[in-house]
Amino acid sequence: MEVNTIIQIIVLAIIFLCVFLYLFWQLKKRGLKKTVVNLIVVAEELFEDGENQEKMNYVIDSIIGLLPFPLRVVITRNIARKFIQKIFDTIKAALDYIPEENLEIEDAKEG
Repeated sequence: MEVNTIIQIIVLAIIFLCVFLYLFWQLKKRGLKKTVVNLIVVAEELFEDGENQEKMNYVIDSIIGLLPFPLRVVITRNIARKFIQKIFDTIKAALDYIPEENLEIEDAKEG
């Protein structure tokens, strides 16, 4: 076998592996969102107010620990942190949401 043929086979294998890992990650991510939410709740119970970095590290370590080994190689702490932060921001926005109708009612009560 020629060197070029071997290199092409290796490149195709790497591309196939990357596509497989990406698709696997997309499917797994849906289940991971629920897991992240549960881990955020656990972290809130385990750590005191103001220990936000410890809470984040707990969730990151737990999520990375749940990933299959091939994904651990690809998913860095920084990627996990961004994923977790995005979910946290969504939760916070939902909890902080006040419909405009309620704002008008509150304004009427105050005035």
